[in-house]
Amino acid sequence: MGRKRKYFATKTIVCMNRLRRILHCIASMGGGGTERQLTYLCKGLVTYGWDVHVALLSGGANLENLIANDVKVHCIPCRSHYDPIIMARLYSIIREVQPGLVQTWLPMMNVLGGITCSLAKVPWILSERNSAPAYSPTWKNYLRRLLAFRASVIVANSSAGADYWRSQIHGTVPVYVIPNALPIEDVASAPQFKWQTRGLSPDHKIILYAGRLEKQKNIENLIMALGQVVSKVQAAAFLCGEGPLWRKAEFLIKELGIENRVFLPGYISDIWSWMRSADVFVSVSFYEGCPNTVMEAMACGCPVVVSNIPAHREFLDEETAVFVNPNNPEDIAAALIYTLSDQGSALCRARLAEQIASRWSIDIMAHQYQSLYLNIINQKMFKPSKQLR
Repeated sequence: MGRKRKYFATKTIVCMNRLRRILHCIASMGGGGTERQLTYLCKGLVTYGWDVHVALLSGGANLENLIANDVKVHCIPCRSHYDPIIMARLYSIIREVQPGLVQTWLPMMNVLGGITCSLAKVPWILSERNSAPAYSPTWKNYLRRLLAFRASVIVANSSAGADYWRSQIHGTVPVYVIPNALPIEDVASAPQFKWQTRGLSPDHKIILYAGRLEKQKNIENLIMALGQVVSKVQAAAFLCGEGPLWRKAEFLIKELGIENRVFLPGYISDIWSWMRSADVFVSVSFYEGCPNTVMEAMACGCPVVVSNIPAHREFLDEETAVFVNPNNPEDIAAALIYTLSDQGSALCRARLAEQIASRWSIDIMAHQYQSLYLNIINQKMFKPSKQLR
């Protein structure tokens, strides 16, 4: 009997260890906000004792951070992001790793990962990182919505993202909101950037943008506004990031004759140092999920000018930010000039925003995800008929 009890005890421990193993699926670990959030979450989960694995198609700026946090990385070689071999190889990874559950990130992996998890009969979590305007009526988005009915839960990083899914699945799958997090201590310890290294005098006011150069981010209206600002204020603007509109942004800057005042430095790895020494951070997106760079600017104590959209209103108000109409370059320009000219009020708003940002710790986010994971695992163990639809 003693040997039998020992066998079952050992089997139970092995089973529980496997259930506390999670596989995250994402296309790449580039320099975007979603990729950074995944590195933060993995770091927090490892601290909580989880065995964390990540399956991806290609590396990127955030890959080293994953490896440094003891995350097991599984690279899937493929010819393109929609190569059919991806699902076969992902299926093999799931069989090899035997995770207790899988979490998919961004639309492509929501589709490919969702199909694979359904075939492998593994519970999976669909991550929503945007909001309704991001999804036009295409067959890919239609397929993603159909697959969502087979997810264990859907987790959004904003109320707008959660509302989108509640309107699509009508209560058939639980929807949760877990906001993004920040490595608060690392942000606070970032050194201030010296703008003189960029050939600027101490008299220059610095306007900063960081993010993808794409239509959603409203880059063209922002550049039009910056043309008005630099004609009236001794200021320089840096639009940091990469994306499909990079060439168009470069052309528009030259067309306006402001190439010596508005710069495109590309992806910046030490963006917190830039934020800590900028005079204003601007984000005039048409829509967002939970905007990482705005949160980071707040944590850096940088005054923010943002578009008047629900994603920004979720954690900012008139006491912590200046809101603008994203469709009106004149309104954007006026807000930037106001912020640069009234530094006292700008710093007051920045201090209040920094206090809000101090609550967004990685530990809190990881604890919220852990609670969700354990709830799914318990449902799988004790109510399998409700888990496998």
